[in-house]
Amino acid sequence: AGPVEMALRVMDWRGLFLVLAGLCVVVALALLVLVRDAPIGTKKGDHGGLLRGLGSILSSRWLWRIAPLVMTSQGTFMAVAGLWIGPWLRDVAGLEREEATSIVTACSAGMGIGFLFMGTLAERLARRGMSTLVVAGAGMLGFMGVQAVLVFGLPLAPLPVWVLFGLLGSSGVLGYAVLTQGFPATFAGRANTAINMFIFLTAFAVQYGFGLIVRQWPSGVEVYGAEGYRTALGLALAAQALAFGWYCVPARPDSRVAPGGRACDEG
Repeated sequence: AGPVEMALRVMDWRGLFLVLAGLCVVVALALLVLVRDAPIGTKKGDHGGLLRGLGSILSSRWLWRIAPLVMTSQGTFMAVAGLWIGPWLRDVAGLEREEATSIVTACSAGMGIGFLFMGTLAERLARRGMSTLVVAGAGMLGFMGVQAVLVFGLPLAPLPVWVLFGLLGSSGVLGYAVLTQGFPATFAGRANTAINMFIFLTAFAVQYGFGLIVRQWPSGVEVYGAEGYRTALGLALAAQALAFGWYCVPARPDSRVAPGGRACDEG
């Protein structure tokens, strides 16, 4: 968005990606050098034990209660905010490049605020008796509401809608905390890694599927009709609605899972 526009005044997109790649290498080296502890309760190099633990996670009912909603919510959020927001603002909202760039930046700011403060909000509400399971579900339900505004083309100003898209879209991050509450501390990293992989796979699928659908409504050279965008987002929203219904089903007891309450009935 805005920062990228400024960077592109002094370098091309390849140079920008090389800078970002260099930063990733620096972080990877820092992790390699500084992070030395073996997982709690495991011996370093016990790969068999790590894999058995991963198998227990992947076969847990608790994971598959939480994962579908977090996957579809965060996958849609990442696909739209990471790729399709710009074309949407151009083809659906009819905005010029500068105005669209400002809204993309505002959406990113909303996302940053959400990632910074969602955990704090969940913690405070937990002290008042509302579980993180409920807070996460409510946030993702709110995100679905914002998507519904976009799908049905309600006549609202685009700036606040997209800021809310970024803010509430980040609520899916609470799913990581919810998930780890259902496993021993020794499983926390692997549980979060598993759901993280599922989220990225979903995001890639949504990005690709979005393009396939949008291209069925061409209206010019690299320009597409609003119906295609709304159809694509509407299908993603329908998947989230189905996943939310599953999220609200009380979990059956599972010896590997600590919670087991209700998503919607609590609070």
